[in-house]
Amino acid sequence: LQVKIKRVEMNESEVLRTPWKFKPMTGKGYPALDKYKVCVEVTDIAVQCYWGHSVGDTFEVDPFNVGGACCFLYNQLYPYIHILLSGSVPAWSLDDHSMMGECPDVYDRLCFRLFVEER
Repeated sequence: LQVKIKRVEMNESEVLRTPWKFKPMTGKGYPALDKYKVCVEVTDIAVQCYWGHSVGDTFEVDPFNVGGACCFLYNQLYPYIHILLSGSVPAWSLDDHSMMGECPDVYDRLCFRLFVEER
């Protein structure tokens, strides 16, 4: 049995982002979302985000909208969105209305700040 391997080198990386449409959930019976919005700020990327985020990007997320985050990052954000909307913060957070975290992609190591602000 012989196996022939053909290597193909890519000159540029490809962004894997898919289109999304933010659906506003204010005024639909969720008092916390009527009063506050939860935002994500990308603070650092060690290598490159293949979803296309770059340092300084800020976007709104909520329990119903991914806001442009990839599924891995949103999965990391989701439990903390509820914590921040309830008025609490994780035990390790140094700020009152925000927290720092990292994307589960251990190679690219995107660091983010998740914060709540009034509408």
